[in-house]
Amino acid sequence: MVTTKPAPSPNPTPLEKTRDRIDQWRKTRRFANTPMPTTLWCAAVAAAQQHGLYPAARALRIDYGALKTHVEAAATRSSERPPTFIELSPPSLPARQPVQIDCVFEREAPSGIRRALVSGLPAEDVLALARLLWSEAQ
Repeated sequence: MVTTKPAPSPNPTPLEKTRDRIDQWRKTRRFANTPMPTTLWCAAVAAAQQHGLYPAARALRIDYGALKTHVEAAATRSSERPPTFIELSPPSLPARQPVQIDCVFEREAPSGIRRALVSGLPAEDVLALARLLWSEAQ
């Protein structure tokens, strides 16, 4: 009985592409104990995160324990990243000019109506004057 390899699919999945890259590395490495490159481990970790640890290890033909170690290390590295925070200062605004108010205050007193024309005072001063006059009226 002769066994043949199935024909490669015309559109390989990312998992198949990663397996092909690992197989190619295995064929071209100089020594049998050469560690697998980081780029291949990163691709294997991504496959494990997408498909699960055991299915990825089996499909990629790599050691389950080694893949698990790399997945855990990747999770630790991602949780140790400092939070990204950028403080933005508001744009510098031109100096605010005080608001000048012109107004007339009228107050009814026993001796008659009293009027006061207030012109060119800042809004805060006009408000303070209005409060003062209102409190005297009560």
